Amino acid sequence: MSLIKLAKLLIIISLFAPPLHGYDSSESPLLEGVLFDFYVDEGGQALVVGYLEPEMLNKTNFLEFGDYIYDENLKEFYAITNSLTSTKGDLWELKIVLEDHWSEYLAVIYLPINAEIDIIDMSDEQDYSVFESDDSLVVEIWGYEVDNPSILIEYYL
Repeated sequence: MSLIKLAKLLIIISLFAPPLHGYDSSESPLLEGVLFDFYVDEGGQALVVGYLEPEMLNKTNFLEFGDYIYDENLKEFYAITNSLTSTKGDLWELKIVLEDHWSEYLAVIYLPINAEIDIIDMSDEQDYSVFESDDSLVVEIWGYEVDNPSILIEYYL
């Protein structure tokens, strides 16, 4: 399924389903926390789904270069972007950068199942795990009290 079709499907689902990961903005605001899911296809295009306070939208390296939809009530967004990846032959680079201080940080990155990770580099305050799930190679990265978090993943396809 292409990312465009997946994005349209997710938007339709979001209108009728509870928010991802059970987040309820009426129970507890994010308080400078962030939760992102990145779905990266073999062409380097990424669908990004996440929760973010409105004033933090401009603190990312990807929303300014892609199309996105933001639900202010749920503080949930959907974005499609090519700005996170670059390639040199078979070597791909995924780079995610956030500005400012984040009290909580969770990024779940879904790479194509045939990806072979060469390097995972990130801010000191972060940790990660890698595993296979369904048709994806999944990289989970998290941290607490993180300043200007960044993630660099180099992988081969």
